[in-house]
Amino acid sequence: KFGDDPVAVFHKGLSQEVLTGMAPGQFDMMYIDADHTEEACYRDLTHCEPLVKPKGFLCGHDYTRHANTADGAVARTNYGVIEAVDRFCRDHGWELVALTIEVSDWCFPSYVLTRKS
Repeated sequence: KFGDDPVAVFHKGLSQEVLTGMAPGQFDMMYIDADHTEEACYRDLTHCEPLVKPKGFLCGHDYTRHANTADGAVARTNYGVIEAVDRFCRDHGWELVALTIEVSDWCFPSYVLTRKS
């Protein structure tokens, strides 16, 4: 639970484990920050989609083309989050409505998606 608010509940764990058995349309918002490969990110978005209310939001982190290693250097393997989010929007009728502005040496913005009206 988020502080003393009984309405906000965080579910943390692997998507395929945490999402199993959850009722469709029960979330106002879901935030994904998991495996950053294109296929894994796309899979997470498609698993989350039916759980989000019709006017709800799908959000996530690291909408970027680069990744950092543990020592802060740019990794050789790029994230696939942008490609996954863009493909998901095209395939499922969602749209990107916001990106955060990150203040750091590297830009790892969060994204906000909603269903097209």
